[in-house]
Amino acid sequence: MSGARIFFILFILNSLLSAQRKDSAFTHSNSDLALSGSILVWNGLSPSGTDSNITQTVSKISQLDSTLSRPDSVFSEIFFESDQLETNYFDDLFDIIYTIPNNLQEGNFSIKSRLKNQFFPKQPESYKGDNYKLYNRLIADVGKTRFSIVTEKDAGEENYLDFINLSLMIKDIYPINKIILGSYNIEFGEGLILWSPFRTYKSSNEIFRIRSNKNNLNQYIGSNETTFLSGAASSFTFGDFYITPFYSQRKLDGYKTPTGLHRTENEIAKTNINREILYGGMLNFFKKDIIEAGFLFYNQENQNFYSLSYKSKYNRIGISGEVAYLNSTAFSNSITLRLSGNNFLYSKIRYFPKYFYSSYSGAFAEGVNSNNETGFYLGINSEIIPSLRLDAYVDFFKRSSPDSLFNFFQNGKEYFINLTYKIRKQDELRISFKQKESFNSTKRNSLKFYYIFQLFSELSLSTRFDYVSVDCIMKKEEGFHLFEEISYRPSKKFQVNFRVSFFSTPSYDSRIYVYERDVNGIFSNFIAYNRGIHVYLLSKFTITNRFKLGLKYSDSLKSEEFDSISLKKSNRNNNLTIQIEAAF
Repeated sequence: MSGARIFFILFILNSLLSAQRKDSAFTHSNSDLALSGSILVWNGLSPSGTDSNITQTVSKISQLDSTLSRPDSVFSEIFFESDQLETNYFDDLFDIIYTIPNNLQEGNFSIKSRLKNQFFPKQPESYKGDNYKLYNRLIADVGKTRFSIVTEKDAGEENYLDFINLSLMIKDIYPINKIILGSYNIEFGEGLILWSPFRTYKSSNEIFRIRSNKNNLNQYIGSNETTFLSGAASSFTFGDFYITPFYSQRKLDGYKTPTGLHRTENEIAKTNINREILYGGMLNFFKKDIIEAGFLFYNQENQNFYSLSYKSKYNRIGISGEVAYLNSTAFSNSITLRLSGNNFLYSKIRYFPKYFYSSYSGAFAEGVNSNNETGFYLGINSEIIPSLRLDAYVDFFKRSSPDSLFNFFQNGKEYFINLTYKIRKQDELRISFKQKESFNSTKRNSLKFYYIFQLFSELSLSTRFDYVSVDCIMKKEEGFHLFEEISYRPSKKFQVNFRVSFFSTPSYDSRIYVYERDVNGIFSNFIAYNRGIHVYLLSKFTITNRFKLGLKYSDSLKSEEFDSISLKKSNRNNNLTIQIEAAF
């Protein structure tokens, strides 16, 4: 218990120091989950509470942290060996890798504290608080009980406890699987009407998404402030049946699409003025190696939602899907064929009526919301030879019904092909091409070359070149992005990454998304547009088995003038991140 006392002392000191005046030297960064910036983060697991199968899976895919490549041998297990993996943690591989405090010794308590500071650009004068973000998380595991508390202050917010997330979970008291009080989320079927905040997006490994069709109740210990449930939920086992009743009551901001930001007088005035009540139940049937089926019902604001899900496999064929009803019927169904070894062919058909809408949906779709869309997706993962792999897909989509405003912008299509060639064991070359025509008739072509060269066992170099062309009704744009990265890891306890990027695109319409490493718990993309330079330096230290430190500094200099780069401070965007992780 001495470790617990030390933590609470540090936690209180951290809060007190954070509550200083605005003249603090630290100022802002992004939230943990900013979908608009393609940042996906799940601070959802602690080292002490991680299931053994998840730990094994993380070890299998931990190489992503150094190579950014997805080991397809893992994907081959996901669907056809379903009993080996707990798939609710597989919305995004990075959710796992960057959530667990790697190499921290297991303990009853884990803590993560992060301060993110942005020096430029300066925050608007209308913002009430300091221009930095503060994040704290405590997870305590005692026997079969887990307690978590997350606090967060976004950039520009005045209240240092603007968001507080509390959750208590008790598990494995037969026949009770889980009892959760506080924050939680439920993932059901394909995510048509109920899913966690961490929806997945289109990729060449759609089998990964298909496998996620499993109905789960999870303790929510993230920092997204909008799309989770809060109240009470439990899960019971009766033979092959699982029953999950749940109730949620939350206060929401007075916006059509709440953001969780409370920086200005207008945003503060609309804080927690609405109330949402949601209640329902989930019934699941599980017969190992034969079928999994589920039924979901819930009521939200006097609207009834109904859904059926299924998943089965036979030899080399796997099927899964969901059919949901809200005023009209929507469905999403998938078929997977294992050709041989790590070679897969898979397809998905989806139909979402125009007036079918759920604020908690997370289904595979072209649009942000799972409504007014019909689509067909066909993908393949193939190991042509041991050193050469092909990943490709095609996706055709259109509006499900005429739209009064865009009735002549109905159809869209997307093609993607990626070749990965292993030159040596640690050297890899990837070439990919994507062509996409959106609902608004904008055609976008992108070509990417990515090369990883292992100079020594401790030192590797990465080079990436992107070319993009955008053709719409009024204009045509072309742009490029180039980076060189050095990764140095002399030991398991220390690593450094340094990257410099050059980019040039006429406008935001021809932007290029570029993944970049960050401190544990953040999965971030840099958005390259206009003309400029971007650099970052990341250092991670494992001081002891129970203590880790992460530091990152990034700086961008760009201009809205396509033919020049201005040195004005207003064109700079730089961030400093300091993070401490500890386990007791």
